[in-house]
Amino acid sequence: MCVPVDDGAGELRMSRYEYVPSCWSSTCSFAIGWDDALQTYFAQVLDHSIGEDDDGVTVWLGGMPPHYSGLDEMMQAVNGRINGKLPAVILPKELRAALMKDKERGSQPSRRNGRKPRKSEPVFALELFPRYRRTEDE
Repeated sequence: MCVPVDDGAGELRMSRYEYVPSCWSSTCSFAIGWDDALQTYFAQVLDHSIGEDDDGVTVWLGGMPPHYSGLDEMMQAVNGRINGKLPAVILPKELRAALMKDKERGSQPSRRNGRKPRKSEPVFALELFPRYRRTEDE
C-alpha cells in the first residue's frame, strides 16, 4: 500500500508503503518510506495484535536521529533491530525502485528553492528562536 503525501502543489513530501513480508506472522507488518522534510528513509515494524496505529509500532527508525539517506543503510538498521525476533526483511525490487524514485523526486532542485540540499543543511532553522539568532558579528 502506498500513501503519498503532497503539499497541495503536487510535490511529494513523503511516501509510505506497508506490507507483510514473507515468513512473517499475519499480525505483523512492515512500513517503509521517504520523508522529504527530514531527508531520510524511515521504517516501522507494527504488531497489530498489540494495537492499531502508533500503539502497535514496535520498531521505528528514521523519524529521529540517526537519519538514513541510503536505502541499504536503512535496511541494515532494520534487520539488525529485528534480528532474532522476526525474519529479515528483503525489499521487493519494485518497492526498492519506488523508494529510490521517491527520494529522487523529493530532492529535485525545485523542492529546495532552486538548489539541492546539502548533507549538513539543518532540518529546522534555529534562528527562529531568539536564543540562537545570529548577530551581525557572526
